[in-house]
Amino acid sequence: MPNFNGIHYFTFSLLWCMINVSQWSSSMAQVSANILKDGDIFILSVVNAKEYGDVVDSIQTVMPLSTVQIDILDILPNAGFVLFQAHSHIYNITLSYSLVLTPHTYVNGTNLGLVGMMDSSSRSATFFLRNSNTFEVPVLIASQVYGKEAPIPGGCNMEFPVEVSPFLVVKYNSKVVVVDSQPASCEDTEFVSYDMYRTYLPEKDFTSSTYFTALRNMMSVDNITMKAKKVTAVKTGPPLRRVYSAYPGTASVHSVVATLGFESAAYVPAITYACDPATDSCEVLTDFNYLENDYNYWVVYICLMLSVPLLLIPFNQKANIISCAVLGAYAVIIPIDHYIGSNLKYIIVNIIRRATSLEFKSAVIAPPYQLRDLILTLVWAGLVGMGYVVQWQQQLGKPPFPPPPRQVRGERFRRNRFPQTTATEHTPLLIDARIPWSNTGDDNVFDSPPSTSNWQSFLRKLQPSAPANPMINHPQTM
Repeated sequence: MPNFNGIHYFTFSLLWCMINVSQWSSSMAQVSANILKDGDIFILSVVNAKEYGDVVDSIQTVMPLSTVQIDILDILPNAGFVLFQAHSHIYNITLSYSLVLTPHTYVNGTNLGLVGMMDSSSRSATFFLRNSNTFEVPVLIASQVYGKEAPIPGGCNMEFPVEVSPFLVVKYNSKVVVVDSQPASCEDTEFVSYDMYRTYLPEKDFTSSTYFTALRNMMSVDNITMKAKKVTAVKTGPPLRRVYSAYPGTASVHSVVATLGFESAAYVPAITYACDPATDSCEVLTDFNYLENDYNYWVVYICLMLSVPLLLIPFNQKANIISCAVLGAYAVIIPIDHYIGSNLKYIIVNIIRRATSLEFKSAVIAPPYQLRDLILTLVWAGLVGMGYVVQWQQQLGKPPFPPPPRQVRGERFRRNRFPQTTATEHTPLLIDARIPWSNTGDDNVFDSPPSTSNWQSFLRKLQPSAPANPMINHPQTM
């Protein structure tokens, strides 16, 4: 007889698997779809966020001219607020609280964020994401839940378009990058401290994968403090504004951490290339507070400029060779630096910017030093060493400052072309005897040494020789 218990068990297991797969497929159609079309609802569950401030993110592609609803579910109980972020690469998107755009409820850009306030009974939040471009745009969406004691990023906004503005506003030109943020938590704003952080992407890397990876590393407070560099506070200007030196083509990632007591919250990070990769404008032809004052900066600069030659005066020959080698090697690597996108050019460019731009005095000077910069630095050092050795070998046994070869050749040409006829105190008494001359085996002291001129030697050979003296060479015999 057939085993009906085994058949029933197999049938029940198969049905259970089919039901779960069907449910999983329907949920995945909303939660993990890679492409979002107009009218879609994307569900972002934060059930895996075990602590306040944990990040849950996903990369989705939003179709052109589409508006997508984002539902954040499974929010931790007793949460104070949820911070929702949407980041696009290069092209602008729009993030709003409602489907219909109304003033002060939406923000447009590439690094966006909105805050959803929570109460004791709230376990979800809804936002709307719009792509107004005529092409699809990849978007990194992320959510963070914070407790009630954490400071609300941008909660005391007085300038930005949305009442609570947790995002950064980044502006740039060819010289500087300006990053602005708004204070947190109006009720306790005087007790909130702010720390600005910054890091760099690889030079000339405009890929979306690198872009999104850098943003993920700058979302949580722990990652920011561990992977980014803290920027020193400024003494002049708005306290929540930072001005940085611009390095077009090298993306910089900026973020702010607000701390109130023992609780901290991170603002929405922002990235800028200090140029527009979409329009091909990324080609280019330390933060020390004391130097923000123009007088201090130029006094220190001139003193350093004069101290180097003063220290090298006792070694004038070596100093001359070293300076020529350093400047010559730098002139060689600058064109290479321009085409490979390195940053050694800013050794000179930043000085010019300081002299020509008024706002550059408060800029943070901390250029990225990456692999390309290291390679060019090693090439520079190698060229300096080679140039020094070659010039030193050429000067062995010569005066410290010999006249230039071009001048020596010119003087020799003029001396041969136009021989000197007027005697001076430098004219030898015997012009043709400038070099000691001797003729072995000849005791005729009245002969003049042969002329150094070829034509005079040729004429002397054509003259007949004097007859021999018979009284000396052939004595008569008795």
